[in-house]
Amino acid sequence: MAKKPAPPHCCWIDGKLYARINYQTAEGKWKQATRLVKDEGGYPSESPKDAARTVRQLKNESEEKGAEAFSKDKTTLNAFLDEWLAVVVKPNLRERTYDDYENILRRYVRPTLGRRRVSEIEPKDIQRLIASMQGKKLAPDDSVYAQGHFYGAQVRYILLRAA
Repeated sequence: MAKKPAPPHCCWIDGKLYARINYQTAEGKWKQATRLVKDEGGYPSESPKDAARTVRQLKNESEEKGAEAFSKDKTTLNAFLDEWLAVVVKPNLRERTYDDYENILRRYVRPTLGRRRVSEIEPKDIQRLIASMQGKKLAPDDSVYAQGHFYGAQVRYILLRAA
């Protein structure tokens, strides 16, 4: 059976549909960015509608951030946070604050986002993390539940300072 033709700005790689665009680096070299076409639920898709949306996303990222949008920086959030804690937080904040930051990151941020590349983390990922923290009852008592909101605000603050 023959493969379906790929929609515009798309190609088939290993039986999966990928969107692709060309972009120019700061050095003037032309490169190609590809991204697996996914539906709104995040599952691989062959839909022309999903393909067009993915191509638009790639083009928008290219226009907003230029070649930086497609950098191959493999730094994970864990590695970034280790360096940030050691270089920025520890020398500039009190030990208790450092311990609080480290604890919050260890308990909530690192298990969820720590292994992901920093370049791939989007604001919606951080919002989901904060919402999940705020939605959890950390203990039966209401004062601890309120503490979840405090942790959410701290995580937001920590991640915004790190960026």
